[in-house]
Amino acid sequence: MRSPRTTGAGIPGAQDSLAHDGASVPQAGSTTRRAGAMPPTARSRDLASLRPQPRRHGHDFWATPRCLTEALIRHVLPELPTAAIWECAAGDGRLAWALRAAGCTVVASDIEPRAYGIERRDFLSGEPPPSCFIAATNPPFCAIDRFLARGLHLLDDGLIAGLVLLVRCDTLTAARRADAFNRAAGILTCCWRPVWIEGSKGNGRWSNAWVWWLPRQPGPPASRWLRPARIPQQIILPFDEPAEGAQ
Repeated sequence: MRSPRTTGAGIPGAQDSLAHDGASVPQAGSTTRRAGAMPPTARSRDLASLRPQPRRHGHDFWATPRCLTEALIRHVLPELPTAAIWECAAGDGRLAWALRAAGCTVVASDIEPRAYGIERRDFLSGEPPPSCFIAATNPPFCAIDRFLARGLHLLDDGLIAGLVLLVRCDTLTAARRADAFNRAAGILTCCWRPVWIEGSKGNGRWSNAWVWWLPRQPGPPASRWLRPARIPQQIILPFDEPAEGAQ
């Protein structure tokens, strides 16, 4: 939604991220900072914008920003076959609940459930649900390669009806992943750097893309670049309108 977490988090974000990033804020008067620790401004800055990044421990939980959820619902779901959704890294369930609100039938699971109604299931080693679902999630980025390999294995074996993953855009440029992304059915690149912790200041560090794979569609993927109409902290974005000031 991580040893890697199978939560629907994969990316920096979630109101409780300060409790899960594994970094510490230096005390007043400190003149040095350990590698990976947050600078003094981290209390108000979005953690996704910091350099170096906070250390990522445990199941690497970062909840999906609302703007990226909107992009999935409005622009990716219409490209998928009609099927129930398996949110296989559901974290605190916010992506699963948004999909349900959009009219999808959703089964939510995670290796470390953080909310009621999410079953405990390890995507990387456990069996998928018995029905043939589309697996759609924001995976833990520290385990993206394992999520990608596992998802494609389940797809090729006919155990899921599709695979949808949220990735950082720099993930798309790694040579070792070229074959996997070349076989995708589609890629939706979100042309903004989302804020991962609501109410924090500044932009995030990365832009993101939704990538999906379907049976019997060997690629190359159809690609789209999505830009927001307004960027007020990038929380709610009307995607179908031209950007303000655009010619």
